[in-house]
Amino acid sequence: MKLETLQQIKKILNNTQTEVNVEKLNLDGMSGNKLLYTIHSLTELLCSDTDVYLEVGVFRGLTLLTNSNKNNNIKCFGIDNFSLFDENSENKHFILNKSNELNLKNCLLIDADYEDALSNLSSHIGNCKVGVFFIDGAHDYRSQLVSLLQIKPFLNENSVIIIDDANYPHVRQATNDFLKSHTEFALLFEAYTKSHPNNMDINEFEDTAKNGWWNGVNIIVNDSNNNLGRVLTSEIGKDLYFITHDIFRNKYATLSYDIIKLAQNSNFDKIEKLMKEYSNNSNLYEHQNTYSDNLTNFNLL
Repeated sequence: MKLETLQQIKKILNNTQTEVNVEKLNLDGMSGNKLLYTIHSLTELLCSDTDVYLEVGVFRGLTLLTNSNKNNNIKCFGIDNFSLFDENSENKHFILNKSNELNLKNCLLIDADYEDALSNLSSHIGNCKVGVFFIDGAHDYRSQLVSLLQIKPFLNENSVIIIDDANYPHVRQATNDFLKSHTEFALLFEAYTKSHPNNMDINEFEDTAKNGWWNGVNIIVNDSNNNLGRVLTSEIGKDLYFITHDIFRNKYATLSYDIIKLAQNSNFDKIEKLMKEYSNNSNLYEHQNTYSDNLTNFNLL
C-alpha cells in the first residue's frame, strides 16, 4: 500500500462520523453507524471500475445496500447462501426488492456458500480486483481464517480488509494467525465494545453499538512496503481451542450447543431424551471418532 493511501485511510478513521441515516432507506441490520460510514468512505477511496467492494455475510443487506446506494458507480458484491438468521427464507427476496426499489444496478448478490464463491470468485467479478473486503459471515474460527486465506489472490495493492464482530476472541485469533503467517499484511485499526449489543442496556446500545462499532471491528491492510509496525490483537489463551479436539471426536459433538443451552435452563430431562434419540440413530462411537472409515488405506501421489 502506498504511504499516501495509508494516510488517507487514517484520516477517514480519525474522523469517523455517525450521520448514516439508514432509517431513510428503511433498512435494519447488525452494523453500527461508524462502521457503515467507514465502509462507505473506504469504498469511495479504494474502489474503482476495476476494483470492487466485496462482503461475506449479507443478512438483510444493510451494509451492501447502503454502500451500493452511497457509491453507485462502484460494483458492490455480497456473498450469502442465507443459511443463518433467515428462518422464514425472506432475506434474499427483501434485498432484491430493495435493490430494485432503489434502482441499484451496481448491487450484485452472490447466492452461494462463501467458500464456493471465493474459490470461484473470478467467475463473478471477472478480471477485477477487490479494494475493500468486509467479513461478516459465519464467525467460527475456521470460517474467519478461510475467508482471509481465500481472498488474498484477489486483493489489489491498496486493499483493506474489514473484520466485523472482533469482540469475539476466536475472530481475533483467526486474524492474528493470518497476520503471523502473511507478514505483508498489518493491523491498522481496532475498536471494541465492552460486550455484545444483546447484553447492553438501552443507553449503551444506542451510544456504542448502534451509533458506533456494534460488536467490535478490526481493519487490516496490504502493507508490503512496511509502512506500519507489526502488532497483533489481544488473545485470551489457547484453552478453548484445545477443548475442540475432544468435542469434535465425541459422539454428541453436533449436539454440543443444544445440550449447553438446555443445561443452562436446567432442562436435564430434555438433554437425556435428546441424547438417547440421537444415539439410537447414530453409528458413532462414544468417543475418539475419526470419520476415516471411507478413506483409502494407501495412496501415493
